[in-house]
Amino acid sequence: MKKRKTIYIDLDGTAAEWRAAASPADLKKKGYFATLRPTEMAAFANDLAKNPACEAFILSAYIPGTYAFDEKHEWSNRYMPHFDLEHRLMVPCGINKAAFVMEALRRPLTKDDVLIDDYSVNLIEWEAAGGTAIKWLNGINGNNNTFRGIRIQDISRLQEILFTTT
Repeated sequence: MKKRKTIYIDLDGTAAEWRAAASPADLKKKGYFATLRPTEMAAFANDLAKNPACEAFILSAYIPGTYAFDEKHEWSNRYMPHFDLEHRLMVPCGINKAAFVMEALRRPLTKDDVLIDDYSVNLIEWEAAGGTAIKWLNGINGNNNTFRGIRIQDISRLQEILFTTT
């Protein structure tokens, strides 16, 4: 019997659009995160949240002291309503996502802990901690080939990778 996977989905640039022209100051403005459009990943993630073959979480970084934390929860209520508060993990910027999750789980990551993210640093750290990392190509990222693992931009291929490989 296959072990149930735990899948972590990033928001910015993955389930929500990434605005390439955004400056660091823009990220701190009221309304920035609230106005991001959902991508096809948001709908897929909602399906994952209802899929008994896995347990799905939102795993998103936020800048402390800004509107981002509350706006990401509001955005999730609107576009990813199948994720309850227990399945939304908000990580302060600068904190390693893998370390944050391992502390929450009180165990190391395994290959059945899957991160879908657009940011190579997060993916490299996740793999180094023992998890499975999948780079979501959003049309803006992935040009420098910093992350050498699984790189994908198609939901049907992602579903195949998640549920047909061991």
